[in-house]
Amino acid sequence: MKRLSSAAAALLLVLAAVSLGAQGREGSLTPPPGTEEETARLVFEYTNLERTRRGLAAFLPHPGLDRLSVYHGENMRDYNFFSHTDHTGRDPEGRRRLLLPGLLGGLGENIAFHFGATPEEAARNLVEGWMNSPPHRKNILAGGFTYMGTGIVYGEQIHGVQVFGDLTAEVREAPAGPVPEGISGVTLSLDYLGLRPRSDFTVFIKVPDPRARFYVSDNRYYTGMGPLTPEWQEGRRFTLTFDADKGRGTYEILFGYRGSFYPGGVSVMVE
Repeated sequence: MKRLSSAAAALLLVLAAVSLGAQGREGSLTPPPGTEEETARLVFEYTNLERTRRGLAAFLPHPGLDRLSVYHGENMRDYNFFSHTDHTGRDPEGRRRLLLPGLLGGLGENIAFHFGATPEEAARNLVEGWMNSPPHRKNILAGGFTYMGTGIVYGEQIHGVQVFGDLTAEVREAPAGPVPEGISGVTLSLDYLGLRPRSDFTVFIKVPDPRARFYVSDNRYYTGMGPLTPEWQEGRRFTLTFDADKGRGTYEILFGYRGSFYPGGVSVMVE
């Protein structure tokens, strides 16, 4: 029989995480008046202007990505570092798993620190700095990202963080703890966040038994993982159902498009 490699179906996410620092004269760092929220709002607005003037769709906001952005900015200020890897060793995907394990999809991140006498000046300095740096500019103008969160944190300097998302889904209901081995009909409820057609949406489940077969035809199958079919409900809600009959351990559900998926899905423990 022809075996379909699960690795061939996997899309390895290239995490677009780049940083930018501004150098200034000693004593020139004066946090602008106003609120962090106002500066963040302007960064979001100016970033979308860069996209729309080039014929690209504006980013959509998402409160979860805002939370990730602010969290990282506060850590950089409070623990005095400037990096995509934080003081605990977590990268952007690690922080997503920590804070928002039910928010699924691919991520990218821009970070910077800059100056400005007003929220408007600070926001323009940040966005212009990112746009003048090729890797940051690539994130801002990427066609694959559809959502963006913004975090602005004042300190001795103004920390700016953008977290970009090609978000696929968000978990609404899932088993609260381990489920018994052999049980049928384990169900999760999720909201679809993607902007691509639902026909492109891909869901796979990876099971503990690497020899388990998932047949897609009489003589073609995946081993160790296989596709799940969403059951669409009203609006953007859908459910996923599987049987916990392929070993004890972690059943990981992965999401993506057109036969590929992002690493970092939602896990259900089977005991």
